[in-house]
Amino acid sequence: MQTAIIFILVFCSALFFGAIAAYPVYLLISPFSDMEFHRVISRTSLISGLLFSLLYLRYYGLLSKKGLAWQTTRLSKTQTLILYMLAGSAIVMVMDIALLQLNIYQFDAKADTSVSKLITVVFKALLSGLIVGLVEETIFRGALFGGLKKQSNWIVAMLVTSLLYAAVHFLKYRAVPEDVTIGWLTGIQIFPAALFRFSNPVTIDSFITLFILGMLFAFIRNRSKSIISCIGLHAGIVLTLKIFNYLTNYQTGSQYDYLVNKIDHQFGFLASGVLLISILVYHLLSSSFTTVQSISNKNV
Repeated sequence: MQTAIIFILVFCSALFFGAIAAYPVYLLISPFSDMEFHRVISRTSLISGLLFSLLYLRYYGLLSKKGLAWQTTRLSKTQTLILYMLAGSAIVMVMDIALLQLNIYQFDAKADTSVSKLITVVFKALLSGLIVGLVEETIFRGALFGGLKKQSNWIVAMLVTSLLYAAVHFLKYRAVPEDVTIGWLTGIQIFPAALFRFSNPVTIDSFITLFILGMLFAFIRNRSKSIISCIGLHAGIVLTLKIFNYLTNYQTGSQYDYLVNKIDHQFGFLASGVLLISILVYHLLSSSFTTVQSISNKNV
């Protein structure tokens, strides 16, 4: 019970601090950027989540490389990162090929495919993937998973962090009306409206996909004992999704349109199926490797 209460307090405090911090950050960057307030609060909330997650680890005495699972076992950090990036890209490519074959997406003939443009797109996608992977995996599979696992077990930690991971991605801050004066409490005032996706039944398949994706990350985190693998997988997924979205367009009228979400046109039953298969494949491969390694150690 104490663990659950502390976990909820950390989560709520992170949201509250992110909402309050949005105003001074907005004032600070206004002379240099025209970023809208609702986009600022999305970023301050993410940074706040990272800060409070580290404090959560500190509370449980896990604020270390080992506590964050910032280590690898068989391969170096760089090798692990690259290997799992390739795995993340492969997962998305399977889904993307299916989307193309089912005529849900098609290549955009108007897309600029010059070498310089493609290099720019890939670089931005890679940078975005690494940053998102680093921040989100440090929060969810590093701090929160580690803290919950210590107080309960890895299955509870996997389910709770995956549910929270999906829920956080459903928070969508809307633009502040022009007649509203932005102040210290604006972030808190617009928070209820950010929950609108939860009341839309159309988004349930997208929520399920995000939940299963969180389970895949947590499963890999538990088996590999490292968030480096999760960061790599996350970065590979984001990288490939962004490149695919640049090169293709969603097409209406496909008889298989029900396999993707009606709003984002990507996450849905097809993506959920691919992710479930990915969990099964990883389980089989990691179990086989562990068995072979165990036999090898006995022979030695």
